[in-house]
Amino acid sequence: MTDTISLRYTLDRDMLGRAMRSWAKTQNKRPRGRMLLLALGAFVLAVAVLVALLRLTPLETRDLIAALVGFYIGLLVALWFSTASARKLTQMSWAQLDRQGDIRATLDATGARLETDLNQGFIDWRLIDEVSALSDATVMRAGGQVYTIPDAALPADMTPDAFRERLRGWIEGARA
Repeated sequence: MTDTISLRYTLDRDMLGRAMRSWAKTQNKRPRGRMLLLALGAFVLAVAVLVALLRLTPLETRDLIAALVGFYIGLLVALWFSTASARKLTQMSWAQLDRQGDIRATLDATGARLETDLNQGFIDWRLIDEVSALSDATVMRAGGQVYTIPDAALPADMTPDAFRERLRGWIEGARA
């Protein structure tokens, strides 16, 4: 196997989006059913507190119900703002992706050199936290940032699994 891997590729929005979401899956260790159970428990707790307050305080029922409704409206507003922020971040990522053009990557034992029509940079392997696979790409995660390399860009004599193992070897070597 060569000591240097040179690649040229263009990322599409779908692949970059899947790569951006993929790192969260490795960080979220709780099963989805557990999260649903937690949400249901929070709702039951809120209703129990409401019932207890109705029995123990001289407040009017309508006041406590209004407080509970206000609380849930506040949650919906927070969810709306969170969704709007995520949508804005995605649109900024797409705009940058459209401007950058092809990516030219040179990877070796020292790190990865990435160049586009607008930018050039170097990634030291010690920065990379994880190498993972999508169905059609390799994702290198550095904190909350991802670097995506389509499998179609790999040299003809290199499988995606062999490529990922090579990356992991370089990363482990840089940390030694």
